[in-house]
Amino acid sequence: MISSGGFPFNLGDEDTAKKSKQKAKDDSIFPCDVGIGWPLACKGEISCTTPDIPLCCGGLVNGYVSGSGSFDCADDFSGCTGSLAISGGVNVGIPNCNWCPNLLEFGVKYKRTFGVQSCCSGPFAYTTDSITLSGTFLVVVRAELSGTLYQMATKNDNACKTARPNYIQNALRDMVIAGKVEICFLFCFSIVSGNIFMIPEVPTPRVSYAKNRGDCCVWVHAWASRHSCEYCPAGNKPEWFWNCGASRRCR
Repeated sequence: MISSGGFPFNLGDEDTAKKSKQKAKDDSIFPCDVGIGWPLACKGEISCTTPDIPLCCGGLVNGYVSGSGSFDCADDFSGCTGSLAISGGVNVGIPNCNWCPNLLEFGVKYKRTFGVQSCCSGPFAYTTDSITLSGTFLVVVRAELSGTLYQMATKNDNACKTARPNYIQNALRDMVIAGKVEICFLFCFSIVSGNIFMIPEVPTPRVSYAKNRGDCCVWVHAWASRHSCEYCPAGNKPEWFWNCGASRRCR
C-alpha cells in the first residue's frame, strides 16, 4: 500500500519522502490522506477533512466538510466492494476555546455503499444510498433522522432472502426512514427510536374487535368505545337501524 498525507504529492520528491505523514498533510493544499494498493491498484482509500471554517460572528458559528471513500476489488477486478461518503455541518460554540463543548451542532451526511451478497444460487451485487440528518444540543440531547434506499441486482426475491441487508422486520424493504432521540450523560439512552416509514409498508394489524357488515355499532370515535362505527368495513358511515341499542349498524 502506497500512502500520502495530502495533495498535491510527488512520490519521487526526496523532500516529500523525508516529511512525516502529518507534516505532509499540513503542507498540502487539501488535507487528505490517500492510500492505494501496490503493485496491483485493486484496493485503495481516501479521506479528507477540512478544519473548522469560521462562518460568522467572530468564530461563534463554524462549518466543516469531510469526505471518505474506499474500494476493495478482486485481483482480476471481477467484483468490488466499497463505500463513498461526504458530510458537512455547522456548529455554534465559544470562540477560541478548544476545550469548550459546542452549544449546538447540525450535520448532514450522504453515504453510498456497494457490495456483493454471497448466495448459494450465485453472488449478486447491491447498493445502498443513505442520507442522515443529525443534531446535538449542549452535548446532552442528540437527534438523528436517516433515510436509506436499497437496490439489489437480482429479481429473485427468494435468493438468500433473510441474509440481505434490506431484510428488516420479516420482509425485504426498498426504503427505510428511521429516527431516534437520545439523552447522553456519561451513558446514552434512547427516549424514542424506530422505523418511521418503510416501503413496502408494514400492514396495519386488524384489531380483534373489528366489526362486520350488519353489526350494531355506536356512532362515536374509536378511542371512546370498542363498539365504535369506525371499526366497520366502510368506516364511520353507519346506517340507521331501529333494532340496535344505539340505532346504528355497519353498512
